[in-house]
Amino acid sequence: MDYDPSIDNTSLAVISVVGAASQTDLIDLKPLHSVIDSSALDTLFSGSGEGYQVTFEYAGLSITVDGSGVIECRHSNGDMDG
Repeated sequence: MDYDPSIDNTSLAVISVVGAASQTDLIDLKPLHSVIDSSALDTLFSGSGEGYQVTFEYAGLSITVDGSGVIECRHSNGDMDG
């Protein structure tokens, strides 16, 4: 999924991608801050986050956030969503 980190909070974009990939209602997801510092994630990618990339596990998925405004989501079997 592409998003604009200068407009969108990265943490909210991650939650949206994970909800869609896991077919889970967003309210049923574990809080993102329980697996990563969501404020730090937002700060890292706000403005000029190009050149940065963060990968972490959330809701049974591997999430990669790229500073160019791309969020990738992979299932444990390697299939990609988002």
